[in-house]
Amino acid sequence: MASLPKASYEQTYQRFTTYELSGYYGSLPHVLHASNYMHFSFEGFRQSSDDFIGFMSGQGYKTVNYSELTKILQEKNQLDAASTKLGLFDGYFFQESAEIMLQCLTSFTAHLMTCSTHSPWEVPATFSKPFQKKELNAFAYLDSSIQAFIERMEKNLTVWEKTLVVIIADHTSITFGDSFLERFRIPLIFYSPHSIPAQKHDSPAASQVDVLPTVLALLPGDHEYAGLGKNLLDSNSTQNGLVTGTTEKGYYLKNNLVLEFTPRSGEVRVLSLTNGSISVDEAREKNPELQARLLKEYFSEIELSKRLSLAKRVFPDPEDFTMTIRTRAKFRVRPKLRCILLCPSRPRLRTRGRGSN
Repeated sequence: MASLPKASYEQTYQRFTTYELSGYYGSLPHVLHASNYMHFSFEGFRQSSDDFIGFMSGQGYKTVNYSELTKILQEKNQLDAASTKLGLFDGYFFQESAEIMLQCLTSFTAHLMTCSTHSPWEVPATFSKPFQKKELNAFAYLDSSIQAFIERMEKNLTVWEKTLVVIIADHTSITFGDSFLERFRIPLIFYSPHSIPAQKHDSPAASQVDVLPTVLALLPGDHEYAGLGKNLLDSNSTQNGLVTGTTEKGYYLKNNLVLEFTPRSGEVRVLSLTNGSISVDEAREKNPELQARLLKEYFSEIELSKRLSLAKRVFPDPEDFTMTIRTRAKFRVRPKLRCILLCPSRPRLRTRGRGSN
């Protein structure tokens, strides 16, 4: 959403920190403005609905939340079938969101956050469960719901042929192995019928902060952007380290190294990363210069992000802010591209984007 990393252990009892709720970020609405685009935020959760309304409204989105969608479903006599303990089943949520988007007369962006792939892993009674585990059935249901959503959007070819869809998760849930990276892997998919040029990449490491600059690089025209992410389609972009973590520890991944920081004790460790698993490397563990350098890089990212957020200096006038980045068009595809960001289950410094016009 803002292309800025955050310490995973900060204020874990809140969905958003106080400074985030009142922050001003370089979101798509703030970058693209409202003159040519309508910006939607759809949410199927019933929990924390007010927090999301406050945050997304502050970033320039027109929010369509759980209570508004339930009124629409109630009028269609579908609310009972659409309701789950967490909010709305993904299939109903996607279909109602699609109907609203397809009625938009201008180009649009949309952020959709689903809720079915969370505990207690409920799916509609009418959904055929292909797996024995309820968690896998929930993900199968999400896949089916996304397919139905895409098929609904495809019926309006004028809109669909100019649409970019991004699918990403906010965090992991169940895992399929014991490796270190399995705890942090999430899906990230960019899809469009015509607008993404074929490129070969050497599986670059990526995170949520890279979504915004990559999307801007695929949208028509020049866009001014401030953040810490990189354009994933630019093979010349600098490969910086990645910030991640849990509610108790912070991690900084760079090349084949992992910095582990425990804020409660102040303990710092440097670990080796091989084939997704971490191990203690005595030589690196006892290298104070390496540890200090990685720790400095880690804190430079999260502290810079926090300071800019507190000062509301994330997206100021570019003449006053040297970290503003410009993405330039390099090939022609289609004008007025629409962007739909699907988030199953919640949001560095040099990049040159590849745009379309």
